[in-house]
Amino acid sequence: MALTGDIVTAILGALGAVEEPAPVLRAEQPPPVLDVPAMLDLMDLWLEPLVLGAPELAAARSIIAAARADPDPASAPPTMIEYAVEESRVTAGFAMVVTAGPVVAKLIDLARPERYLPSFADVIAVETARIRRLYSAAILTELRSPVRGPAGVHLVAADRAMAAFPVFVRDRYLDDLRGCRAASPTPRPPGPACGSSGRSWAGR
Repeated sequence: MALTGDIVTAILGALGAVEEPAPVLRAEQPPPVLDVPAMLDLMDLWLEPLVLGAPELAAARSIIAAARADPDPASAPPTMIEYAVEESRVTAGFAMVVTAGPVVAKLIDLARPERYLPSFADVIAVETARIRRLYSAAILTELRSPVRGPAGVHLVAADRAMAAFPVFVRDRYLDDLRGCRAASPTPRPPGPACGSSGRSWAGR
């Protein structure tokens, strides 16, 4: 009898006369939470290759090394408040390294002189270094500050300068072209700028 009832229920369900049972809701797996030692290890790993092109970040690695060092056995263990402050500082620094670190790496690459015409490669190198130091300052500020958020001023300035960088490069090419034409006794046809040796611009 029960079997007949099951068959009838299945037929009615197929016809849409019986609602399907609601799926069992399962809690999503929470994302992994990084503790302070893991964040310090990752920051040091990410910053190490950047120091050669961004020497100001050596100070950030020194801060991280001090935080990773074993505590003095003679000193008292940190209080809950002290640990919470340290965790907040490291978390803020970690978030800023994740945000600004890739941009610093890109700026190091953009500073390579072979990307540009020799007549203004040095000027562009100065500008990329200025923007890079703004991002580095944001990282250092978060790593040094006991409260979260003070690096925002540096990050906003860095993002604005980075957004304006393509226009800065374009203007250097236009200035170079105008200077060549002004110095030439005869009209100069469109083509590579002075001293370019036929090279094209920065994206190459």
